[in-house]
This record gives sequence, structure tokens and C-alpha cells, in this order.
Amino acid sequence: MKRGSARQPGVHTAVRLPPEVLEKLRQSERGVSEEIRERIARTLLEDELDPNTRDLLNLARWLAEFLRSDFGGQWWHASPRAHEAFVAGVAELLAHYKPREPPVVRGPAGEVRVGVSDLFDAIEPADTVGRLRARDMLRTNPTPHLEALARERSKRGLRFSGRAKKEGNDD
Repeated sequence: MKRGSARQPGVHTAVRLPPEVLEKLRQSERGVSEEIRERIARTLLEDELDPNTRDLLNLARWLAEFLRSDFGGQWWHASPRAHEAFVAGVAELLAHYKPREPPVVRGPAGEVRVGVSDLFDAIEPADTVGRLRARDMLRTNPTPHLEALARERSKRGLRFSGRAKKEGNDD
């Protein structure tokens, strides 16, 4: 649909914005209205997160900003050392959220289950479940960065598996 079209669904409303915020919104390729809608939708999704997850995401965001200044303006994904520092920092943050006791999960018949869903049960190590979910997310929700990486690897004749490269693994 064309930008500024009167046929867009929704209710027209007005919001008073500081001039500097409006200027930043105007820099969007999507246009001011679409940028506002997208940003509101994002914050509403964040509101659905539990408080600990929201806190952890904010801490990770701050960690990335601090490390950027520590590594000469390079983001965590632009330098191997900055990436290593970010991974260690996120691991440290996560350690502070580790639960003391595993939660009791009951199945449909009231039975105690150790697994998290019908796909996984007690026989699957938690790190395997986490890697499988992460790989599925990478495959079904590619980010611009991952799409560019896949194109680059494809040009070089390499397959993008979404897996972290392990030492000695040329995959």
C-alpha cells in the first residue's frame, strides 16, 4: 500500500512528539506513521515477556553498548575479541538468573513431566533442546545479517547450517 494512503486500516490519532523524536522518525525509510506503528508493536510484544526476560534483554543491550566503547566503537559482532567478550558477559548475566529448583510441570493427566513439550522429554539434555530451538529460530526467522551471511557462503559454495563453528570443524 502506498505511503500516506487513506485506505490504510486503523483509527487516525494524533500524538504530540518532541521535535528531536519526530526528526529521528522522519529518517526512517518506512515513513513516520509506519515507523511509529512498528515501534509500538515492538514494545507491546516486549510487554508480553516476563519481567526477568525483559530485564535480561535490557542488560544484554547495555552490555553491548559498554563493550562497544571498550572495543573502539566496534559492536560485539564486528570483532572476534568483542564477540568473545559479549559471549562471556551474557553468560555471566545468565548465571545470575539460574533457577535453584527445577519447576514441576504436569501433563494433561496430571503426571509429573520433566520435559518442556511433547517434542522433548527427560532424555533430551537441556543444552540440546536449546540448540535445536535456536537453530529452528535461525531457520524460520532469518535476520538481515543471517540472510547476508547465507548469500556470502552460497557464493563461496559453502552451506550455511546456522551452527556455530567449532574448533577443527570446517563445516
